[in-house]
Amino acid sequence: MATSNFRFVPNPVAVTQLAAGEPMRETLEERAEQVAEEARTIAPTGPTGDYKESIEAASDIDRTGKARGTVYANDFKARWIEFGSIHNIPQHVLSRACEAVGLRVFTGRK
Repeated sequence: MATSNFRFVPNPVAVTQLAAGEPMRETLEERAEQVAEEARTIAPTGPTGDYKESIEAASDIDRTGKARGTVYANDFKARWIEFGSIHNIPQHVLSRACEAVGLRVFTGRK
């Protein structure tokens, strides 16, 4: 039986090109829509359902040329629902939706 040893050395230019391409944007859009669908499923409806209906997914190429996918809720109560307030416990709808579809969530800023 023959064996061989090799070492993979990633090409940094190729990695950058993969992150910037249209196929990556399309992939991120699909993943963002999966997260948005899950978020709509677990979102509180409240008396109007406005928060649940405001959850959307989008994708684009940012100003640095990298593809990105985004999930957001644009109802004015979204921040209170996600992070809580003095009168509301945080429900972390978007974070839980990410985790439900297999994505890891990192909190805080670098």
